[in-house]
Amino acid sequence: MDMLNISYRRQILNDINSEENRDRKAESLKQSEIFSDRLFQYVREELRRHFSEETVNEMPIVSFINFLRRIVKQEASIYKDEPVRRFFANQEMSDEQEEAIQVLYKKIRANVKLKKSNQKYKLQDQSHLMIVPVNGKIKVRALYSHQIDAIPDARDPEQAAGYIVSAFDKNRYLTYQKFQSATGFGGRSQTGTQGGSDINLKVADKDDYKKSLEYYTYWDKEYNFVFNGRGEIIDPATRQPIENPRPEDVESPIPGIIPIIDISMDKDLEYFIRSGMAVTDFSTQYNATMSDVWHISRMQGYSIGVIKGPEGLIPQSTRLGPNLLLHLKTNPDEGTSAGDIDFQFVSPSPDIAASLSLLETMLMNFISSRGLDPKEIATDGSKDFNSALERMLAMIDQFEATKDDFDLYERVEEDFFEIIKAWINNTPDQLNEEFRVFIPEDAKISVKFAEPQMVQTRQEKVKYWQERIDIGLATRTDAIMEIEGLTRTQAQDRIKDIDDEETQSIPR
Repeated sequence: MDMLNISYRRQILNDINSEENRDRKAESLKQSEIFSDRLFQYVREELRRHFSEETVNEMPIVSFINFLRRIVKQEASIYKDEPVRRFFANQEMSDEQEEAIQVLYKKIRANVKLKKSNQKYKLQDQSHLMIVPVNGKIKVRALYSHQIDAIPDARDPEQAAGYIVSAFDKNRYLTYQKFQSATGFGGRSQTGTQGGSDINLKVADKDDYKKSLEYYTYWDKEYNFVFNGRGEIIDPATRQPIENPRPEDVESPIPGIIPIIDISMDKDLEYFIRSGMAVTDFSTQYNATMSDVWHISRMQGYSIGVIKGPEGLIPQSTRLGPNLLLHLKTNPDEGTSAGDIDFQFVSPSPDIAASLSLLETMLMNFISSRGLDPKEIATDGSKDFNSALERMLAMIDQFEATKDDFDLYERVEEDFFEIIKAWINNTPDQLNEEFRVFIPEDAKISVKFAEPQMVQTRQEKVKYWQERIDIGLATRTDAIMEIEGLTRTQAQDRIKDIDDEETQSIPR
């Protein structure tokens, strides 16, 4: 790999703008847009696959039921509670030094950024963290897959030898069209906004490309520089090409370390993971089906007036209403009578119940596809559900991080700390005074995550503790403390009150 060769950089630009790479970014963009509650364009596109443009324009577009966002946020549970971090080194670190590092983590909002990276990882099975100094501060960015390109290592295609980060122009992938939308939630007639947009995988022409994506930032273990859309290395301050750049002009400020962390598992001999889009597709298709049912209900919920009779006697324009009369003409001279003209209302009979049953079936099958048994949700006693939708929302509360997720983020935390340490120890002149914290070169980090507990209904908790009491593994005090959220003393007082009341109620 010779990134200092302009011909090689131009080849890399061709690869970045290849159809395969554009399709990868389009899928990533779709996932991120739906996660951000911008479903409208994708629901409308799904409907256009089955109906004409005119029909879709008349339909109410449902785009407010976002299972994707809810599921991803629930599964990305590692940073719901702040982890416990400890820092240590061969030479003993004082409490003041360790506290200074803890404060530094708060200043760079480490937990917030790591939580975002965890959400993006659960969404796409891969995400990236980029840690670089910006204006004297350490900046942490959590990136989607469409915001970064990787140059695979020739010896191991699952690892990156270098990264290219550029300003991602969504307009290259989203074509906004103005149309007259039917009234409905999520639908509005606009240009250049969520309500009037459709996904378009055909990228804009080369002239648009030169205007929108012109600057690329490159990182590897040796070099760091910016180059333009023509492959020329440029001065970041002036944006002007550097003539005959020397290796020492583009050396990395933290040699040996790339300030970008790949968060992923289980690759298949290529760098970017081609994950499925089951939750994304389900969210889109469920809203599209909901839109279809709503359209059927609205269009076939009204009776339709029908007039039959000889030509010339039927009114050309008719207004109907509770305070209006309809006058049907007759002409006895031509042998016509009122009986020759028929007026009636025809009432359609849409099977809305079957459509709603289909939606419930979709939900229940989707729950099963996520590895959870719908029967785990109690449907009697204290926890009743009126529909599969209510059951689905309750089921989501039981989605949780796996042991693999914790193992993965232990490695991420270690890499994160190594990058922070490299910036502080190698480039103190690029940082404000508040970020110049002493960190020994051999310093390490250990992390203990707060593992989420299984969500239980009150009925399930009572049953669980009753079984433990019956076999002698717990006391009534233990059970009341857990179920009622009381201290041991309060629980013992509650038991005494219960026993006293039961004693007084026994007949003498």
